[in-house]
Amino acid sequence: VGSAIALGSTLVSLIGSGAAAVGSIGANKRYDQYLEGRMSSLDKWYNTEYNTPYLDTTSGKAAIGSLRTYYGDAMKKVGQNSAITGASDEAKVATGDKVQKGLADSVMRLAGYGTQYRDSIRREYQGQKMGLENMQQDNLARKSQNWNNLMNNAMNVGIG
Repeated sequence: VGSAIALGSTLVSLIGSGAAAVGSIGANKRYDQYLEGRMSSLDKWYNTEYNTPYLDTTSGKAAIGSLRTYYGDAMKKVGQNSAITGASDEAKVATGDKVQKGLADSVMRLAGYGTQYRDSIRREYQGQKMGLENMQQDNLARKSQNWNNLMNNAMNVGIG
């Protein structure tokens, strides 16, 4: 009778450990799929953002719009001031050229922000990717520990 009870207890313990292992495997698989989805989304975001010229971004377009408004107003003032002061055509052209050169210089500086923008995108991507990779490593360690626990429990039940 005692050995039958011990055998029954061993079977119940093995079944319980097996059920827990199956549940853990399913949860780990779902978590792996979740992390893979996050990694895929991150890669898509990075490829899109990194390859978008800075001047095509929302902030780049806003800056260009502000420059156009500022320098458009400046050109209107050149025309108005020239009419008021009776400036020669050569003076109007020279003043207009200065305004246009200022606009071109500003656009070139703005385009140079593209390098900083890409560096920022790359750093953010690397940081997030590292975080996801750490989560994957942690999950792998948990899977390994779960397997070790299952094997230890099976050995203990077999010995007990």
